[in-house]
Amino acid sequence: MRIWIFLLLLAGAVARAQSTPRTLHVPADFPTIEAAISNASRLTVDTVLVAPGTYAESVSFQGKNVRLISSDGPADTFIMAPTGAAAVVFTNDETADSVLSGFTLTNSPSGILVSGTSPTIVSNVMVNCGNGVNGLLASPALLGNRIIGCHGTNGGPAGTAIYLSGNPTNLIEGNIIQNNDTGITVIGPTAAGSPRIDNNLISDNRGDAIDVQNAAAGIVQNLIVRNGGNGIHWFVAQGQRSPYVINNTVSDNAGAGVYADGFDAGVVVENNLVVGNPAAYANGASGNLPILEFNDIYSPFGAAFAGALTNLAGTAGNQSVDPWFACPPGGDYRLLAGSPCIDAGTNLTSILPASDFGGNSRIVAGTSNAPATVDLGAFEFNPTSPPVPCLYLVCPSNLVVLASPGQIFAPVSYQPPAAMPLATVTTMPASGAIFPSGTNLVRCTASYGTNTASCNFTVSVVVTLAITAQPQNTNVPAGQPLTLSVLATGFAPLNYSWLFAGTRIPGATNSTLTLFNPQSTNAGAYQVVVANSAGSVTSTVASVTVVPAPPQIVAGPSSVSLPAGADAAFTVTAQGTTPFAFQWFKDSSALSGAGAARLVVTNVQASDAGMYAVAVSNSLGTALSPPATLTVLPAPPTFVTQPVGGPAIASRNLTLIAVARGSEPIGYLWRQDGVPIEGATQSTLTLSNITAAAAGTYDVIATNAFGAATSAVAHVTVYPFSEQPHEWGLTINGYQDDFSGPTRNPGWVVVGAGGDHYLQTNGVLQVAVAYGDPNHLVYFPPGGYDTNTQEVLTRIRVVAFGVNDDPQRCGIAVGVTTNTSGLIKPWGAPVGLNLEFRDHASDINELGLQNQRKFKLLDDVRLWGPPGLEVTWMNNAWYWMRLRLAPLEDGTNSVFAKVWLADGQTPEPSDWQLRWGPNSFLSKLPNPLRSGYAGITACSGYGGINNGLAQFEVSYILIKANGLPPITAAWTPIGPPPNPSQFYNIRLTNQ
Repeated sequence: MRIWIFLLLLAGAVARAQSTPRTLHVPADFPTIEAAISNASRLTVDTVLVAPGTYAESVSFQGKNVRLISSDGPADTFIMAPTGAAAVVFTNDETADSVLSGFTLTNSPSGILVSGTSPTIVSNVMVNCGNGVNGLLASPALLGNRIIGCHGTNGGPAGTAIYLSGNPTNLIEGNIIQNNDTGITVIGPTAAGSPRIDNNLISDNRGDAIDVQNAAAGIVQNLIVRNGGNGIHWFVAQGQRSPYVINNTVSDNAGAGVYADGFDAGVVVENNLVVGNPAAYANGASGNLPILEFNDIYSPFGAAFAGALTNLAGTAGNQSVDPWFACPPGGDYRLLAGSPCIDAGTNLTSILPASDFGGNSRIVAGTSNAPATVDLGAFEFNPTSPPVPCLYLVCPSNLVVLASPGQIFAPVSYQPPAAMPLATVTTMPASGAIFPSGTNLVRCTASYGTNTASCNFTVSVVVTLAITAQPQNTNVPAGQPLTLSVLATGFAPLNYSWLFAGTRIPGATNSTLTLFNPQSTNAGAYQVVVANSAGSVTSTVASVTVVPAPPQIVAGPSSVSLPAGADAAFTVTAQGTTPFAFQWFKDSSALSGAGAARLVVTNVQASDAGMYAVAVSNSLGTALSPPATLTVLPAPPTFVTQPVGGPAIASRNLTLIAVARGSEPIGYLWRQDGVPIEGATQSTLTLSNITAAAAGTYDVIATNAFGAATSAVAHVTVYPFSEQPHEWGLTINGYQDDFSGPTRNPGWVVVGAGGDHYLQTNGVLQVAVAYGDPNHLVYFPPGGYDTNTQEVLTRIRVVAFGVNDDPQRCGIAVGVTTNTSGLIKPWGAPVGLNLEFRDHASDINELGLQNQRKFKLLDDVRLWGPPGLEVTWMNNAWYWMRLRLAPLEDGTNSVFAKVWLADGQTPEPSDWQLRWGPNSFLSKLPNPLRSGYAGITACSGYGGINNGLAQFEVSYILIKANGLPPITAAWTPIGPPPNPSQFYNIRLTNQ
């Protein structure tokens, strides 16, 4: 309230002192707050003064230095935003001169949304919002606000009173933060942010009161009590600056009082008063613990120090004693006279406030015989005006103890209840008394003067775990199931673990153990260990003897009736001494090779019908199963293997296979484009030394006496085989080459002709461009790039194939045209594949997924291969690209691509696209500007026609990825000199 009144007076003073600034009244001058801000000046600091009322709008400061102030304060002035909108928005570079004061903001996802700005937010109330203040890359000053009842269901900042991310540097002071999901959360990607969190009351929130991650925050003189999580939690990444925690009072939180995580060696914790269970916890190695000096770290019912922290009481000014609060149940955490925390701090701490949490002088001599020394915690004790204590009593938690073996009583010692320091406390039964088995009530009473308080807790004595029925010795015939059992009593739940010859049996965790097929190897000593939370007990040994036995049929084969061509399966289950020998019979005749418990007759025919039985033998005898009947029904053909087509290369062989089942004999007739192929009457079709005439659709008709079936259609595409030499590649250098020589059209170089080429990608995912038939889509790699796990594609393979009008000269090729003709020259040692982009408009910025980026294509390209090849250049292309390819000697993933020209925006056959796997990666180049020329062709420089030349100009490149989210894209600057920052590789990763 003091800050709000100050700003209101300040606004009037500014208006009187300057002729230009104005005071705009709502609703007297403007019907809405937003309308008044719209009419405020951008050149001066105008004041928008709002009368009491409820304003149903979302208010944006529009980048203006406006003082938005209510005339009567937050009790009478409300901003209630429309559904889904923040009540007040700062997203347009507002500064500290943009002030919001004196409003109640309610019923919105964010009371205040601050993005990339640093406004001043003073003396407001935020209630029943998804979160109070949501700051993204922002540093708002938050002074004297009250934030209550913020709850969310979507994680992240939802339900947080104050959420700041992106290295904030602001001041958070004098706020009351109560009954939210969490209190204050500060997250910095690095510890560059250094916000101050001072003199705040943070209480009764469901989660952590203060959570600081990777931020060098100053946490000074806050009162942090009764929260459902940790009082103060911080995480420090390796090598980052650390927070400092000074003169805070932290008590009665459900989690740790202070929780240190990460690399904490630089964290300073001084002059604090921390009460909790535990009071201080460190989750780190001994060499990365925070610096704790002059603190009271105390736990009334458990360990004060936990995790990697050892007991620091008695070292570096630290202690672990009851601080003697005046009245915690009444919210009074001031120190009583005689408290060990009075004058127990250090005046040399890095930040020592001039006044305490209550606004009183900070350094006061608390005792007459001591120098003036700062007290521990947020409050300074003043002997001239000591607080008045209240009588309170808090019992310890209920206890469960285990009686000694054979005993039904147990001596029990328990922590005394927490009480007013000057009170007289009695407990009955007293600590150390003998308690009988069962649940016992302990009554506690505290008295101070004529006042009394009482509470109760229970002590439960559990009788020792015991086995009441032991597993028994047993003789069992081999193969006959056997069950061992045990009975035990004790505190539930009981856990069982069976042992054989002293070794635990995996999965044997019940009160019974069943051996379904006991053999001689199962004979021996069995025990069971029974355990519960109080301990464990081991049974006596049960000896199991397995008696040898001849085979006995437990389950014989079953009769089946199947259509011809199906697979028939017969099984038998026997018990007795193993090993067993099996022999199957058909119509009383032994079947060759049928010596297992399972018999499978594949592709059954009428000749397989009959009676099937099996003889099971061991060293003690033989058992014969009852017979099972196999009935085979006539059936027309059915294909079990369909022909598979795909790309093929001219001058090589092509083999298609189809298999049909049914009643035999089965005849086959292959067809191409629906026309029977002469002599193609087998299940396998082989075409030798194929030509372009082999392209088309293939299927096969299978017939028998009971019908016919037609296979699926296999599509075959034939690509010409190029006879160019093996080693081809290309690179694009800078602008330094001097091109001259005769013009040749088209003059393109074939990549991968005469064999496979392997391309190394130097550890990052990159894109190679090649040309394919628009009617036949091919992929990099054929199976698609898997982004469901974090991996980097490190090796790809280019396989040669040809397209277009010259079947002997066409293959994969890449080129860019310019106006200057040049001679292709041999290039030196091969290097890895790189795709590099450069922007001559100096418009480089970080590129993430689904962002657009403008690049320039090189108008200077060098193709390398055998000497004497020529290429045509045109130099008016606006954009340029650098691409390097190198053959390697091994690899497994074939790489293809498809590129074609775009007339419009929709992905039609004339569109320009690059695909990497089925829907895995898509690079689309829309909006051709038609002012430059670049070409991609599929023909070599030895007489092919220029059928693949395309005119286009790249304006944007958009890269998308499929996979388990989130997927991130990182662009890494690479060479060559002298401008390494203008070349980039991309790396895609997810979890």
